[in-house]
Amino acid sequence: GTNAQVKNVLLEQHTGAWCGWCVDGTVKMDEILDLYGEQVIGVKIHNGDDMAIPEQSAVARALGLTGYPTGSIDRKDFGGSVFLSRNAWKTSCESQIQQKAKAEVDCFYTLDKEARIVRIQVMANITESMNFPLKFNAYIVEDDVTGEGRGYNQSNYLSGRPGFEDSPYYDEPSTIIGYHHMKVVRKMIGGAWGVAGDLPTSVKAGDFYSYEFESEIDEAWKIDDVYFVGMLQADAEDNKEIINSAIAIEDGSLLNTIINSDTPTAKALPSGSDFNNIYTLENATDEEQTYTVTLLTTDRTPADWSAEFTSGATELTASVTDPNIGQIVVPANSTAELLLTLKAGPRLGLGDAKMVLELEGTPTITRSRMISGISAEIENLLLETGSYYSMRPYLNNTYRNNIVTLDISDYLAFANEMTNVKLVIWNKGPSDGLSPDEIDIIKNTENVNNFICGDGVIGSLIYPDNLSFFGLESIGWNLEAQ
Repeated sequence: GTNAQVKNVLLEQHTGAWCGWCVDGTVKMDEILDLYGEQVIGVKIHNGDDMAIPEQSAVARALGLTGYPTGSIDRKDFGGSVFLSRNAWKTSCESQIQQKAKAEVDCFYTLDKEARIVRIQVMANITESMNFPLKFNAYIVEDDVTGEGRGYNQSNYLSGRPGFEDSPYYDEPSTIIGYHHMKVVRKMIGGAWGVAGDLPTSVKAGDFYSYEFESEIDEAWKIDDVYFVGMLQADAEDNKEIINSAIAIEDGSLLNTIINSDTPTAKALPSGSDFNNIYTLENATDEEQTYTVTLLTTDRTPADWSAEFTSGATELTASVTDPNIGQIVVPANSTAELLLTLKAGPRLGLGDAKMVLELEGTPTITRSRMISGISAEIENLLLETGSYYSMRPYLNNTYRNNIVTLDISDYLAFANEMTNVKLVIWNKGPSDGLSPDEIDIIKNTENVNNFICGDGVIGSLIYPDNLSFFGLESIGWNLEAQ
């Protein structure tokens, strides 16, 4: 089992036995799981067959599903859509793996096979403050599900189809009788959107919450083929993201914790300066614990930035091209102090220092922490997500060639710290408008010139009326194209 001290990613494929293209979704999911192991948790949520559950249609309707097979990655909105085609799953999973975990999720279960009762404890150690409603949830998932008839026989559009000769489904018939359905979500115990338990409407770093689910295992489900996934999920009107998730461990207990300092995990850094954060690793057992420590910087970190880790006699240094590995020992019922440092180089940008601690003998118990810094000297920003509609090529040959490109979410996180910014170019692409948070930043950041483009921008400013802030007035829609 996995416990989510790193950022685990929940890939939910919406599928059905009737769906002929869905076998290709299975191929794509299996490739991702083979590549990233336990850091991506893949499950299948069925529609319109004998494995369908009512929560599928609720999630599909609320979040805008339009076809099958589509998948959601942590139910996150990627450029205006929560549901992504199967060819986009891999890059979106990779993007999510790189994100900082806003909470650690640990999950343990006990199973009474005779009574067919499972108890699942989901624990959340909050590592970043969140000001929106949160819920706990747990899934019952079954492997090797088979049955008779149209509700289980798998349609297969890849059968003999040119271009799919390398697919494992190419030589299978167009209808696969006795198909073995894997990773089938049998039950969302907390429903589509989870249960609050004692979670308040906002949480702060260092808070700890837990919830215990109890459920019967249906007689029709093979009790030796079920497993359980626990998660912490957002439940705001405009945000249903899975914050973190973990595959449950049987009869487990909390072996260790990392206690955060009160220092923020992100800040603006002048070139040549250091950003330090101190953590306490607590051994909650009666035995000595040995950890393998991996120190690294993320892909987005400038090449001349570096990371450092110090704990006792262990000192590590890492850069973008050169991660480093060491070892620390924590005595029984004791603690170790961990110092994580991000060193900003001359190149302007956004970077991260990350430490990953893997407990020897129990390699699935992995803890991580990440700190982020952005160059304080940045004056010009291009905000956009992805490269498909990028404005970067048009800016590279202008006098503004010192523009730093950021994801919009990163700018929102750092905006109050970036006091030298003079120009922000907002590229919202062909469909997105400005969110309330983005409008708020534009209206309340003084002495910054904002250039805003995108087909959906004007529409997002009309209700409530934000056009007047820009000196504009709405007089109605242009009907010439009708």
